[in-house]
Amino acid sequence: MKDIDDIRRDNLRIIERELGGPSGAARTIGMSPAQFTNLRDGAKDSKTGKPRGMRKETARKIEERCHKPVGWLDLSHNNDAPSSLTSRQHALLDLFEGLTAEQQEAEIRRLTDQKQENDAMLDALLKRKKA
Repeated sequence: MKDIDDIRRDNLRIIERELGGPSGAARTIGMSPAQFTNLRDGAKDSKTGKPRGMRKETARKIEERCHKPVGWLDLSHNNDAPSSLTSRQHALLDLFEGLTAEQQEAEIRRLTDQKQENDAMLDALLKRKKA
């Protein structure tokens, strides 16, 4: 189950896509691109090492500046992405979207090859375990 900060980060990614990327989202919200990406990615607090959360006041300010209804950031709107992905995996998906079609195809081929190797290794390990 995702907590409120994970849901808000997912929704920041939606806003980012709607506004043409992190720079457009940051400009609309009124923060630097670095501040936006830190908020979106849940940058770790230097003292605690835990991902920083988004304060309620910040969420309401973002909703207002992005013309979203109050509470929009608190509700999941990301029905097309698997909920089990980490923030890092979401960031990688965002990077993937920025690749050309040819680059995307090459990356999919590379990952498919890697998956086949991993599947073969898993099969070998399971056979050894049974023996």
